[in-house]
Amino acid sequence: MAIPALAELLRDKGRVVRAGAAGALWHILGPEAKEAIPILNALTELLKNEREGVRQITVEVLGKIGPEAKPAVPDITELLNRENEDVRRAAADALKKMKRTGS
Repeated sequence: MAIPALAELLRDKGRVVRAGAAGALWHILGPEAKEAIPILNALTELLKNEREGVRQITVEVLGKIGPEAKPAVPDITELLNRENEDVRRAAADALKKMKRTGS
């Protein structure tokens, strides 16, 4: 099964790999799974990464998760002030998706 392999990737040195694994696990397990909180925490932590590309990918994954990712809203909101236009746009899109699907 893919879950153990993806869970192992949460410890990978590559930040993009961790973000992708967390997003895939969330998609497979869903927000009701007991593993959901650590996955969301891992993604939220990656929003603070110094590399803009990692922030962008992570916020895009959180946007796909939708309203279940609302605990990350304060960190996503901070990204609206970044210099990088792609990160700002991804953050704004993620917040819209959370609001639209969570209404």
